[in-house]
Amino acid sequence: MRTDDTIMKNKMQSLRQKYLAQLEPRLAEIQAFLESCRNGYPDAGEVQTIRALMHKLSGSGATYGYAAISDAARDLDESLAASPPKPYEEYARNARYLLDVCENARHALLADKEDDLPSEAGNANAGKGLPVILCVDDDDAIRLMLPHLLHDEAEVLLANDGREALALIEQKEPDVVLLDNNMPNLGGIGLLSALKEKTFKKKMAVVMLTADKKNSEIVDAFKFGIVDYVIKPFDPIAFRGRILSLLTRIKRKILIADDDVTIRDLLGHKFQSLGYGVFLASDGEQAYATAAKELPDVIILDRLLPGGDGLSIFRKLRSDTRTKSIPVIFLTAKRREGDIIEALNQGAQDYIVKPFNLDEVVARCTRYMGVQVGLQK
Repeated sequence: MRTDDTIMKNKMQSLRQKYLAQLEPRLAEIQAFLESCRNGYPDAGEVQTIRALMHKLSGSGATYGYAAISDAARDLDESLAASPPKPYEEYARNARYLLDVCENARHALLADKEDDLPSEAGNANAGKGLPVILCVDDDDAIRLMLPHLLHDEAEVLLANDGREALALIEQKEPDVVLLDNNMPNLGGIGLLSALKEKTFKKKMAVVMLTADKKNSEIVDAFKFGIVDYVIKPFDPIAFRGRILSLLTRIKRKILIADDDVTIRDLLGHKFQSLGYGVFLASDGEQAYATAAKELPDVIILDRLLPGGDGLSIFRKLRSDTRTKSIPVIFLTAKRREGDIIEALNQGAQDYIVKPFNLDEVVARCTRYMGVQVGLQK
């Protein structure tokens, strides 16, 4: 029986062949640009078109295992962006080298047998009750790969730009959106801004998947509440692992009960940024009512709460058949050994003393939810 890693490696081998076949029209564009360079400086329109293509190739080449394609595309793009302009002979030399690199990659895979891949990997899962992932990218190579990477775990929808994605989001309300930034019609940040003005029945987890790596662009994206930022080119197998972890997290709910609004906001923002569903309570009665209604996977509970101290609320949770099995972690300023032992003896799963380390709280909570989290900055 083949392991999951072996299956994914075989899928990637087949996807590489499809990627190289998909390069055919792009190579023709590069060849046409090369001919223009041999006749002198290309015009502004040609430069803009070829730079858009280089942006795509620099992100997709190494993603498919062809780092030389990414490097060569990046070199050509940087020479075209230089000011003052480089000699057109350098443009031609870089374009010629990129063509050679692509041709070498094609020859290397020429004799390999291509595994069969379902032609509509993501849509084949429509109606099966799986999570819905929307991939928004104007690069055919990325839209080719992602449905096959996630075929067994999700229904994958595809959009070519932000405008098309917005219509799909309003219709389907996906669980996860994988979002490029630089796209025609409506880019990633533009789409995030448009989504902020709309109301949906459920929260969507957005992961930026883009070649944009400026700190200002990353900060802007996180201001809109994205849960992760992945820079192209990327490792497909590692990326798949990150998305599978996210699909697990978005199914998990956590209740944070604390009368200190700064604690609630700090923890709430942290867990939401990781994709969890978050509920907040400021007193004991609200904490119990929310737990009984929402049935969270973990409860973070302060010992000192208005409307019932933490231990009395804990005992009430344990006496209710709906909530008696929910793991409870006390997060409190009460630090005496007797307080800690009392809470643990009554069945609390953990006890964290304030002030606390935020990442440690996340790590302890995720342990009880059976989730492994690679924390993002």
